[in-house]
Amino acid sequence: MILECNVSIKQILEAKKEFPWPRPKTCPKCGDHVLWGHGFVICYFSFLSCCIFLKRYRCPCCGCVVKMKPAGYFKQFRTPIKIIKNCLNKRIENNRFPRGMSRNTQHYWFANLKRNIKGCLGENYQNRLMDGFQKLIEMNVIPVSCPARSLGETGL
Repeated sequence: MILECNVSIKQILEAKKEFPWPRPKTCPKCGDHVLWGHGFVICYFSFLSCCIFLKRYRCPCCGCVVKMKPAGYFKQFRTPIKIIKNCLNKRIENNRFPRGMSRNTQHYWFANLKRNIKGCLGENYQNRLMDGFQKLIEMNVIPVSCPARSLGETGL
């Protein structure tokens, strides 16, 4: 299970494994109040040349492993939601993908957004892609995933 917290990637990079990750008060699966530290997992994010260490906790009651991660990312995406949204906005406005990021990646997001809007929202949103982006998030769907995936229990 992944829990998001409002932490700075810059601070995580500087502190490495010494970063003071917030400990969840209870297990999100069973509600038990005891969570043990369960080490770290390496994670790569876009625009970073190195990995960062994300803290894990384990519930001794149900065995659930909880991974902490910075807020602002879709599940299984390495690029911040703000950057994805900005790239899509520029593509819609200028009919061109912005420079500085892989065109293939941006095309993947754009094609999946259109596919998910058509599949989940219908033809009403085909000309209002950014409205559809927001509506899919409200429906708990990752707008740029293939196929449409749920945002999960914790949302964004």
